[in-house]
Amino acid sequence: MAGSTYLRMAVAHRTSIVEERAHDVLTALPPAVRKSRSARDLSQLLALPPGQM
Repeated sequence: MAGSTYLRMAVAHRTSIVEERAHDVLTALPPAVRKSRSARDLSQLLALPPGQM
């Protein structure tokens, strides 16, 4: 869900601050939740080089 929300954002709005906040959210999640599919999907999206989403 978080990953699909991120992808629905206009590319121009996917700034480094948005990416940093997304990483902050992932870090703040309890360890068990960090292993969920949604968290893994978002983490993988954020790891992609710009332009590959």
